[in-house]
Amino acid sequence: MVASTIPCLTFRGTPGLAAGFLPLLREGVRLSAPSGLTLRQVMKQILGMAPDYVTDRVLTVFLNGSPVDDIDQVRVREGSEIGLGAAMPGLAGISMRRGSPIKAFREAIAARPEAQTGAAGDAALTVKLFNLVADEAGPEVLRRGVGLSASRLAAFLAGREDGFWGKIRGLEADGLAVSSTALLHGLSQAQDRGVTLSVIEE
Repeated sequence: MVASTIPCLTFRGTPGLAAGFLPLLREGVRLSAPSGLTLRQVMKQILGMAPDYVTDRVLTVFLNGSPVDDIDQVRVREGSEIGLGAAMPGLAGISMRRGSPIKAFREAIAARPEAQTGAAGDAALTVKLFNLVADEAGPEVLRRGVGLSASRLAAFLAGREDGFWGKIRGLEADGLAVSSTALLHGLSQAQDRGVTLSVIEE
């Protein structure tokens, strides 16, 4: 689920197209989720991750820069920033891992569970995917759609090489076919207007 933004831009292409967009996920994209969802619920319901994948693969979780141990108790709210990754190497990586045996060393900075509030409605989130989680879960996140500014997407696309564009088989804006030239021109005119980006491999 993505915050309401227009236009909706869809890139359709051959397998491997989504990999070209992964830098956007590593830098962070906008999504929306019902306020009060746990981090596990966000990963499953909003990002489309399988239950076993969440449990066994997403071992490094940050909320607003703080490491998270209990993804069933820590919840999101308006403005939350989430970082998700697989296990990271080294002592620092081990200490930041969910349920780390040496988590006591970073207890002071760990995210704390909060009581669930009665606030209704969707919360705007920033989500970042790192390392293997970006590679493995990123294509599904992109298929579902992510939000970002038109200017940011324009700058990203301007730096893509022929191999990237060669994987694209179709472009759509709000369901209507457009050329790459028209798309880039439209993005350049939109400045900081929000867009929703979907990448579908066919």
